[in-house]
Amino acid sequence: MRIAMLTESFYPTIGGGEKRYYEIAKRLSHRHEIHVYTVCFCGLKQEETIDGIHIHRCTRVSSRFDEKGEHAYTHGPKFSYEILSKQAKNLINYDIIDFNQWPIFLPSFLSLLLRLNKIPSILTWHEVRQGVYSDWNSMEALIGRLFDLLNSKIPALHMTVSNVIKNQLVSSLRISPQKIFVISNGVDLKCFRKNYTKIFGRITYAGQLLRHKHVDWLILAYTKIKKVFPEAELHIVGEGPMFPSLKALAEELQIEGITFHGYIPYAKLVEMLKTSWIFVLPSTREGQGITLLEAMAAGTPPISVDTEYSGVKDVIKDCWNGFLAQPNVNSLAKKIMFLLNSKDIHKKVSKNGLNYVKAFDWDIISRRVEHLYEYVVK
Repeated sequence: MRIAMLTESFYPTIGGGEKRYYEIAKRLSHRHEIHVYTVCFCGLKQEETIDGIHIHRCTRVSSRFDEKGEHAYTHGPKFSYEILSKQAKNLINYDIIDFNQWPIFLPSFLSLLLRLNKIPSILTWHEVRQGVYSDWNSMEALIGRLFDLLNSKIPALHMTVSNVIKNQLVSSLRISPQKIFVISNGVDLKCFRKNYTKIFGRITYAGQLLRHKHVDWLILAYTKIKKVFPEAELHIVGEGPMFPSLKALAEELQIEGITFHGYIPYAKLVEMLKTSWIFVLPSTREGQGITLLEAMAAGTPPISVDTEYSGVKDVIKDCWNGFLAQPNVNSLAKKIMFLLNSKDIHKKVSKNGLNYVKAFDWDIISRRVEHLYEYVVK
């Protein structure tokens, strides 16, 4: 098959959706011709082939983020316009188009062209707009909601990463459940085979430093933990627009043991996860949470927060393979200290996580996506 994936950002930019498309695309490239159309962020080549993936970068932009500490939504219209004006004639030569829901405009604008040329498409959802209204002004929320409704009517089939998001697609956008396929995110299990010794009290966060990730809650929770467990240490891996304010918060609190690592190579991240005692993802908005699966693969119990629109509930079975805290500082601190207080529970949760994550290897996930593509093309 000739497969086109259209997504606002892609490897080597960092993020859950970016990682999903990259891991799936590089595996499918062994059997199919894979093309990715994406935004050209500063410093990247417009055309290149990586791991068998043909990457076409359009619409040069200098930064992915806005002044609020979130992804800039202005890239979407520019990218959509360039695809329509310069790439549309190429897209009718593919067997199937996989749209990422970001940018929100593209599926709606391209739908007529694809239908006229009988090109099947799938829309991949990572979240439903109702869950991000608190981060948008009223006009952004209205536009986002409108395009979610339009996009929900376009492809014959939809793909999403968790049952939580599927339920939102059904309840909020009235998409038939029979038209929605849940195919989880994954983890490259072979990267986690090397053994490392765990360091008691090592707490780690890894991910983009965005406002909705609430790493500030984790820093404040750590100040409470440090008073009870003086050997505790907090490692924050990742970069993003919230980096300066988080660094300033840590300096203001004058608490020892907080290390900001920035971006690190994946092998180093694996080592960090495997040596950690606890992994914490305090984000209030996740389609599913790849880092939670990676923590389990590392034998490190994960803690996240339970909110209405977050898909982490699909990954963490509370008190079995991880823990769900309420979205506040005190609840996070209590869950972390609970795990620090009981090595028996830590061992049990770690073992359950290792068994659970075996079904989520990217090789398994990519085959499921491939089968869905084949089903749609037929």
